Amino acid sequence: MENSPDSYKYLCVDNYLTDFLHTQILKSAFETGLIDLLTENSRIGLQELCDTLSIDREGARLLIDLLEQNRVVRQAGSKISLTEEFTEALKYRNLLEVKIEFANYLAPDIANRFKDYILDMDSFMAQSAIFDLFSYHRCYESSKANLATTRKWMNYTTILTQYEAEVFLQHHCISHCKSAMDIGGNSGEFILQLCRANPALMGTVVDLPLVCDIGMEHVNGQAEADRIQFHKADALQDNLPKGFDLITFKSILHDWPDAAVDTYISRAYDSLRLNGDLVIFERVRGDSPAHFPVYGNLPVFIFMRFYRNADLYCRLLEKYGFSEIKIINIQLEMPFVIVSAKKKQTG
Repeated sequence: MENSPDSYKYLCVDNYLTDFLHTQILKSAFETGLIDLLTENSRIGLQELCDTLSIDREGARLLIDLLEQNRVVRQAGSKISLTEEFTEALKYRNLLEVKIEFANYLAPDIANRFKDYILDMDSFMAQSAIFDLFSYHRCYESSKANLATTRKWMNYTTILTQYEAEVFLQHHCISHCKSAMDIGGNSGEFILQLCRANPALMGTVVDLPLVCDIGMEHVNGQAEADRIQFHKADALQDNLPKGFDLITFKSILHDWPDAAVDTYISRAYDSLRLNGDLVIFERVRGDSPAHFPVYGNLPVFIFMRFYRNADLYCRLLEKYGFSEIKIINIQLEMPFVIVSAKKKQTG
């Protein structure tokens, strides 16, 4: 299937987050109010910019010159404006800003501990700020600290999913489905997008208690909210609802060892109705050699040692009697795969 021009356009944000300095300069442009000023005023002079933002001319000149080299602004005569291409990227401002935030959060781990990442992954994970942030043990008991930490990483994954879901829907049809369950469904953003694409769909999100609490806040107020429910559970061991047309795993299985993935797929099989569909939408390692990521993608790069290819998923689907297994490879900021299969009568 050909790429949809619209669903892939968000990838343009990476053009402005290629390395550490480019990213910090853009971050400063947001923080000083420069981007907002140039959004409100299509063309502005340097002195007016300095007066409005309380920046001295030397500092403003340095910032503008560097931003121009990164194609964020252009200077024509005495006037400064945003470039057309950055104005396009600014449509995805929430993604730009969250990628900057999380890349900077992760950067000290890379700078100080990458040797451990290569030689001693357990040691790296024990000391890593990013792995501590994504630790699920805080997602059971409600407290001010647990809520703040969980909201932080959920904001990142939710914004990624906001754009990735549109790509998924370009490649996988759900129009025949009336009920769907997203296991490890996070804030509900993925199921929200599915419900938005299919007005007949009823959605269920399964995740840990605090994640569901925050997810209900996220979905509340959306037109699709009355078609989405949250089921608080540890999907590896708690009872799950049954009888779904569609069950999805979106960017969750890479978090778990092979044995847990086996359990997840087994439990999904039990929760599907006959002829129901199971779909896995995941980053994968890919067959080509590893490439240097742009700076803004460090937070997904750091999980490289956990990404699989699709082989394990296909073997387990066959093990539990799924049929019509299909694989679609997608290139986003890194390789993705959609693995789909249908539950058929066994025996």
